[in-house]
Amino acid sequence: IMKLLPEIAFKRETHLTKREEEVLRYLSTGRSNKEIAQRLSLSEQSVKVHVSNLFRKTGTSNRSSLALFAATHGFAGGP
Repeated sequence: IMKLLPEIAFKRETHLTKREEEVLRYLSTGRSNKEIAQRLSLSEQSVKVHVSNLFRKTGTSNRSSLALFAATHGFAGGP
């Protein structure tokens, strides 16, 4: 399926914090910010900040692209 998707240029040197990695794993499974917040015992606002940081660090602009980033960089699937 990856061959069918257009190539997306992600930022190559991306350092994610442990918490950002956790948020990314849940996001890649289709969970909402509210669901991620509940699973990680965070406020929904904190999850929004982490998702914004993920957009900036990965060079993506939407959740689908973040999920693709997760799948192609070994972060797919919940913790």
